[in-house]
This record gives sequence, structure tokens and C-alpha cells, in this order.
Amino acid sequence: MAAAASIAATASFVQRSGHQLFLDGAPLYVNGWNSYWLMVQSIEDSTRPRMFAVMMAAAALGLTVCRTWAFNDATYQALQISPGNYDENVFQALDQVIAVAQQNGVRLLLSLVNNWEDYGGKAQYVAWARRAGQDVSSADDFFTNPTCRQYYKDHVTAILTRVNTFTQVQYCNDPTIFAWELMNEPECQADPSGDTLQVGGAQYAKIWSNGYGRVKLYGTTDRSIDPNRLVYRSRISILEASTPNLLIVQDPFVSLLRAPMPCLEHWWMPLKELSFMALQTDRSIPIDWSVGAGSAFLRRPPPIC
Repeated sequence: MAAAASIAATASFVQRSGHQLFLDGAPLYVNGWNSYWLMVQSIEDSTRPRMFAVMMAAAALGLTVCRTWAFNDATYQALQISPGNYDENVFQALDQVIAVAQQNGVRLLLSLVNNWEDYGGKAQYVAWARRAGQDVSSADDFFTNPTCRQYYKDHVTAILTRVNTFTQVQYCNDPTIFAWELMNEPECQADPSGDTLQVGGAQYAKIWSNGYGRVKLYGTTDRSIDPNRLVYRSRISILEASTPNLLIVQDPFVSLLRAPMPCLEHWWMPLKELSFMALQTDRSIPIDWSVGAGSAFLRRPPPIC
């Protein structure tokens, strides 16, 4: 099988029209996988080969999008050591992940913060805010506290404006990055109704809808940083129809297992933007499948429901 074509720095961005993704005017169907660990595994010489191996194997199978972390806050091998303070070695590891993905024809879906305490997450943002004198007590204060929002906004700015040391392309201008995920698996256990997650999530979505791609960063600037990128909030969400490139990802598997039942009223509300379902299967591709058989299976367009 021929090697996957690399993604040129001058390549087009993936766009959305109605309920369809497009690339260069043609419908795009995505086969993706999740390897959250790519950045941290790329820091040290002893673990970096794992990143190269998974990229090449996935490309050989015809996989086209990888979801991975663009965060690690104040933990071992942290990217963000403290608010706005980054470890350059770790940032260069993320640079290399993007460069290797580009070489293998893989686009990246980069998540910007964790709901869980692993890799720091929203709890770390709240801890930073508490040290700065804010009256916060719960990790769920992340969704409402203005200092936490500012720290998050600053992190997004640092990511979007980063110039890749391998490709010399600014992240916001790199079509290798398929989309930004505002948070991994957001939940607000302090509010079983789901209202805080809806309102708080909408505030974070404004980083794009009013700011980073026609984004005014909560009204603080008119500079548009990333007008081309797809953006999504995972799970229960509603977005306004005013931002053409906003993409919603719905995760019913996680929602239905973890969210209190009142949250389902948000799940069933009509969506004005494209929605995605992240489905989990109880079966894996058999390890004895040939690359050709696996590629043929993965390249089939999904059924239209």
C-alpha cells in the first residue's frame, strides 16, 4: 500500500456546510482514533518512537484524524507549569506531534483542557485561581469564575499563536489541525440540572463565536486569530447559528452513563449546527486483519440515518 500523502502547509482547511464536512469542495468522511498521550510520549527519546509508530500504523490503515491532548497542567511533564508559564521542551514535543501527523496525512483534533484531574484539568485552574485570592472551592467553579476563564483564554491564545519549531507554521494557520475541542468530557456535578454546564460552556464557546475566529475574547479585542478552524464542545450542547465553522460533538455514550437524568432535557433540544456523535464499540478491529482489509473497512462512508 502506498504511503499516506502528507498535508501541505498550503492545504485547505476542513469546512462545514449544513450537516456535511467538506475539503476542497468535496464531501469529507473522517475515520479517526484517540491517542491522548502523543505529546507526553514525544518528550523523551525513549518513548518518542511510540508516537512515530502509531502515526504510521494509523495512516497505513486509512485513519485520517487523531484526537489528542494539547494540555498538561502543573503535573509531571507539564506543558503549562503555571498560568501562562510553559515548558518549551514539552511544547516542542507537541510541535513534533503536529509535524509527524502532517507527514503522515493525519489531521489532529486538539483538546484544550480536561474535565478530570488527570493532566491537571479544570481542578488545576481552580487551584490557580484560589492561590490568586479567588473565593473558589469546587472544580466546577471553573465554569463561572472570571479568573479561571481568563487563565483558559490565555492558554488558548498561547496554543493558537504558537509557531511550530518543526514546520515554522503558526498553529492557527496549520490545516493539519482539524479542530479544537474546548474541553474533554465536560461535566458539572455541582448542578444536576445541567444548566451551569450549558451556560458555562457557552461562555467558553464565545472564545470563538465572539472572538477567535471572529472572536473578541469576551469583548477584550477585535483581533481574529483563527477564523478557519472547526470548534466543538463535547456532549450536551447548543450553539448559536451565527458562526459558520462551529461544530458540535455530542457524546451520548458518556452523557447517558454519567449525567443525572435532568440533563437529558438539554440533549434533546434541537441543534442549529452540525452535530457529531462519538460512538464507542464493544469490538476492536482484529489484530490479524491485513492493512488492506482494515483500510477498505475504514474508508467506507458511514450510513445516512
